Amino acid sequence: MLLRDFCRRNQIHHRLLAVALVAALPLAATAANSKSYVVPATPEERQALARAAEAGEPDALYLVGALGIEGKVQGVSRAQGLSALSRAADAGHAEANYLLGVIYATGQGQPRDPQAAARHLQVAANAGHADAQAALGQAYLAGQGVPQDAAQAKHWLEQAAAQGDSEARINLGVLLTSGGPGVADPARGVELLRAAADQGAATAQHNLGQIYAEGLGVPAHPQTAYGWYLLAAERGYQRAQLGLGRLLLQGGGPLFDPAEGAAWIMLAASGPPNPVTEAASAVLTRLAESLPQELLTDARERARVTMMRIGMSSGQ
Repeated sequence: MLLRDFCRRNQIHHRLLAVALVAALPLAATAANSKSYVVPATPEERQALARAAEAGEPDALYLVGALGIEGKVQGVSRAQGLSALSRAADAGHAEANYLLGVIYATGQGQPRDPQAAARHLQVAANAGHADAQAALGQAYLAGQGVPQDAAQAKHWLEQAAAQGDSEARINLGVLLTSGGPGVADPARGVELLRAAADQGAATAQHNLGQIYAEGLGVPAHPQTAYGWYLLAAERGYQRAQLGLGRLLLQGGGPLFDPAEGAAWIMLAASGPPNPVTEAASAVLTRLAESLPQELLTDARERARVTMMRIGMSSGQ
C-alpha cells in the first residue's frame, strides 16, 4: 500500500534515504524522524568529522557512512561507508540501524537480507524511531525477515502512529478493519482511515472504497464506496480507478454503468507497468469479448476526456 517522502531536515540525508526507500517494504515506510546533521563544508570541518569517526563517535560514523554509501565522501568507498554505518549501528545509533534495515530490505548495492533488515529495524524501533517502527510493523505483516504476526504488526504500527506517522496510521487502519481475531477493530480502523482520507490521502480513500465495496468489517455500501473510490481515482490513483471500474461494472448493482466502468478500467490500464496495470488489462481483455463495440467506443472517449481533465500522474 503504499510505500513515499523520507527525511525532513537535511537535504543530503533526504536524498540518500529517498534512494534507499524507493522500493521499500510492501506497506510503505515514510519520513524519518531523523536528527539534523551538519554536513562538513570546509577542510577543517571534514578533518573534525574524520577525527570523530576515527574515535568511534556514533553520530560521526553514521554521517560518514550515510554520505559514503552515496559517494559523497572523497576516498570513502561504498564498502567503507557500510562498515562505518555498521559500527554506528553496533553502538546503538537508531538512524544507522534504520538505514541499514532499509538497505538490507531493499538490496541497495548488495543482496537483500530480510533477516538482517529486521534485526536492524528492531534495534531502531526499540529506540523509538517512528519510521523503523512502521517498517517493522510492515515486516511482521508480510512475514519478511520475521514470522508473520498480526499482533506484532499491530503493536509496532500503533507505536509509529502514536508518533504521528501518517502511513502507519493508514496501515494500522487497514489491519484493524480486515485483521483476524485479537487484532480486528473495524470501527477504529475506519475512523483512522477516514481521518487520513479527509486529509487527502489517496491510499486511505481507496482503502475506504474497497472496505465499503466488499463489506470488510462494515456492512457493504456501494454508494459510500463509490464516493471514496472516486476521490482517489480522480487524483490518478490506479488502485482506486480499478476498484471504481469494477464497482460500476457489477451487473444488477445500484451503480451499474458499463461504459463509465470500462472507462475507469482503461485509465487504470494506461498507467505505468505494475500489478495494478496488469490486472486492469486483464479486465479489459474480458470486456472486449463481452461488451458491444459502440459501448467500448463510448468508454474510450470518456477515458480520454477524464485523462485530459485530471492528468495521469498515476500511482498504485
